[in-house]
Amino acid sequence: MHGQSVIRSNLDTLYSMLVLDLWSPAFVTYPDVGDRFVSLMCGSESHDIFPAVYEPGEYLITENDCGCEPPCSANQDGRLCMAVGTPKAFVILRTLADAKNASDMTAAHQAQDGFVVEQADVGQWDVPNWDQLGLRVIRGILLALGATSREPPVLRLLYGP
Repeated sequence: MHGQSVIRSNLDTLYSMLVLDLWSPAFVTYPDVGDRFVSLMCGSESHDIFPAVYEPGEYLITENDCGCEPPCSANQDGRLCMAVGTPKAFVILRTLADAKNASDMTAAHQAQDGFVVEQADVGQWDVPNWDQLGLRVIRGILLALGATSREPPVLRLLYGP
């Protein structure tokens, strides 16, 4: 982690993240990226994680519009359905890359750019009025708990500043 401006667990992985309002279904095109490892993971609003996909193709992400119970993996009009069962979903794309190789990073970014998401109505997200006092109280409790932990100090990083 020395000299790394952003601390993250995987130095060899680029992450792309998307939150979807499933007011209308979303269609994801996973392009052919050759031999590069890429995974597409989908999760529900209640943090249920569904099997990742590793193959090019057309994917339908929907709350339940395909008519089957989540998790769904039915084929709908040539697209693999990924019904999540909640009005919101998140998608995480993980792309393997060699951060020390400029041409590989360029190719990894091109692979990321090849993914396409289409949706007739993207919906909206109204930012809630977060309870900042409650957040500070819980953070304080976790920091106090971390201070009494017998685990290595590096785990205290999980509790935030």
